[in-house]
Amino acid sequence: MRDQVWQQRLWQRIRYGSKEQIRQRLLGSQSDLTESELSCILDHLGEFESPRYVEVGVLFGGTFGRVLKYLREHKQEYQVIGIDLFEDLEDEADSDTEQTHDVFNKWHVLNVARQEELDERLHLMGFNNFTLVKGWSDVVIDQLPGQADLFFLDGNHTYEQTKKDAEACLKKISSGGYLIF
Repeated sequence: MRDQVWQQRLWQRIRYGSKEQIRQRLLGSQSDLTESELSCILDHLGEFESPRYVEVGVLFGGTFGRVLKYLREHKQEYQVIGIDLFEDLEDEADSDTEQTHDVFNKWHVLNVARQEELDERLHLMGFNNFTLVKGWSDVVIDQLPGQADLFFLDGNHTYEQTKKDAEACLKKISSGGYLIF
């Protein structure tokens, strides 16, 4: 059994490249949202003249990058904030805190972006008007200055953490704003 797993990982690395090559391909492109789910976010952002968007659970930045692309093409002014544990996910998985994401993906690559790596990749893609914040989402949201027009919650999927995130967002959402799970 162990030999089969090893052979499968070896084949995946040959087929998809080294861990670093795989990570680089995933950054800024990997999103689990369907087109209709993404359209829901973008359509609602379109309602605001100068939207402020906060994404909880950035992962590899695919949804985040698509939102940045849309806003760059359709809005003069906007602000985009991404909140994640980033590379600390590996440490969190070993703690008493319930974590819902696999620490490693099918290529045995750390299943979360590194903050600096994602920041650099997004800048190379031509995006500048964003901030990535490392930390527990409910704490970071509570500390955000001002309000946001749209919160997209896709972080820790436990009931407890999602509830904390939603409660924090409701304190910081603008009038007429959206909270999307």
